[in-house]
Amino acid sequence: MATVYSRKAPKQPTNLSINSDLLNAARESGVNLSAALEEALAEKVAVARREKWIRENAEAIEGQAFVLLVPQLAGIAANELGAAVTTIAQHRNDVVAALDFLITGI
Repeated sequence: MATVYSRKAPKQPTNLSINSDLLNAARESGVNLSAALEEALAEKVAVARREKWIRENAEAIEGQAFVLLVPQLAGIAANELGAAVTTIAQHRNDVVAALDFLITGI
């Protein structure tokens, strides 16, 4: 799963309403509620972002044929890339979502 948030960000207390039977079962099972919620929420955010990207780009990819060259995903020699002109690091999640969509279709 792609990282959708900074794990170094401070924790923030919040109030939640949870089904009492589920809460009791989680406590009896020793489930770390904060960790479980963060994991589930991060997955939901990743899915929501991926679905948003698909909606926003549906027209551009509709009817297009794509070829996925898996060996090229492993790496490209730096000398084949040429001089660096910028970074797309801030778009990492978008790139991962696009690749995920191309590979899985969802």
